[in-house]
Amino acid sequence: MGDEELSMVASMQSWMIVSSGHLENLVNSFGYEKELSAQRTQVQDELSNLNIILAKKFKLSAVICKEKQKVDNFYNTKPEKKQAYVEAILSGLVYGPI
Repeated sequence: MGDEELSMVASMQSWMIVSSGHLENLVNSFGYEKELSAQRTQVQDELSNLNIILAKKFKLSAVICKEKQKVDNFYNTKPEKKQAYVEAILSGLVYGPI
């Protein structure tokens, strides 16, 4: 193989390594979005375990599911603290007035 061909092979190898990293990031992103979607559908079920009237559960679900960070915060709250957490959301202490 000549220098030009070796250079081309090296260039292709470098491109494949970079592309592989981008593809991995893309696949991970799709996986996160799929997991987030599943979590959003489960928010209503999680809220049904708490002592809150139905209309407020609907409002909480809308507030929590609106942003990724809010969904993450909800699921990262320990079960024994969720009641207090959602009450804080409803009172405006978390995320401001709703």
